[in-house]
Amino acid sequence: MRLDCETQIFYRMLQYLNHCERSMKATFTTLTLYRKPEKKKSKPVTFLLLCTAKNPAGTKYRVDSNIEGLFTKFVDEGKARIRIREPKHDVIISKAEATKLRQFLCLLRRVQRGDILDQSVFSDPPSKITRTREVLVVKSRHQYPSQGFPRALKELTIEGCSLVQLSSDVLALANLCVLNLKANQIQKLPTQLKNLPIKCLTVSENCIVELQPELFEGRLRSCLQSLDVSNNQLTVLPETLCSARKLMFLAARYNRLQKLPDGLGYLSHLWELDLTSNALTFLPASMLKLKLKCVSIWSNPLTATAGQPMEHTTASRQVPWPLIELAARAVVAAGCYARPPHAMAASSLCFQPLQLA
Repeated sequence: MRLDCETQIFYRMLQYLNHCERSMKATFTTLTLYRKPEKKKSKPVTFLLLCTAKNPAGTKYRVDSNIEGLFTKFVDEGKARIRIREPKHDVIISKAEATKLRQFLCLLRRVQRGDILDQSVFSDPPSKITRTREVLVVKSRHQYPSQGFPRALKELTIEGCSLVQLSSDVLALANLCVLNLKANQIQKLPTQLKNLPIKCLTVSENCIVELQPELFEGRLRSCLQSLDVSNNQLTVLPETLCSARKLMFLAARYNRLQKLPDGLGYLSHLWELDLTSNALTFLPASMLKLKLKCVSIWSNPLTATAGQPMEHTTASRQVPWPLIELAARAVVAAGCYARPPHAMAASSLCFQPLQLA
């Protein structure tokens, strides 16, 4: 079995002697678990091989009864540490695909326990070390990969390719963090995107009419930090968008938005909001909670004035007004604005309970 990742060798003995941390710089590595039969022993010996571009022959560590510990607290982030008994080295793993890392460590544990394993689960040493591609930019049809996208991709740009829908191999990119689909002909985003750890999603200059509420669930909800849906045909944004609490940048300019989600103000990390050129007649009161550094709402028909009831669009009748919205409207309509402290203190005396003799 093989695993592509970055590794760093930590020399524990040097730390003990010099009272300081000694380690090599992290470098791209292909880790291989392979078995080598020995003539004098009936049981083949298993080795952990670390092959790099500078050292394609690899650094070899015996596995049988030689693994002192496995540290897997951050395995979901593609990180782990393998502690070798002799020599006193720690193999520090980073930037690995989480699923493959779990499988690799599971096999390593089974070897360490002495389980009987078939030879097919092991691999031969690699003949060539090539770094896995993590960034891909496609700006024309002839650049589109004929054999599918590399599974390790973290950043993918498909721009100006007249793309109508996403293929299944894009939806299978488990490590994808940045997806740019600008200037295509996409009409609908597949809900399977919710399963990807996307931090930055750009789908501007397409033909999207609606964002499915289910889109902002799963991993996407907990990862999304930037969303650009500008230059589409959207009339509303789904309420589920407000569950993406890490969202910092939202651009929805040049659409047909008639209403914003009532819970928009609960996006506590949102600092830039662009709603230029839409059909908004009012803004939700929850936006008062936002701490925006940059906001653009020009070229919208914001005709309602403070203290006057606002017209309900067809979209707004689908969801009842939240309590904070109703309370804010009542305060504005009644003109109950904040008063100075001495006035508040004086008014509080009027409501003291009577002392009966």
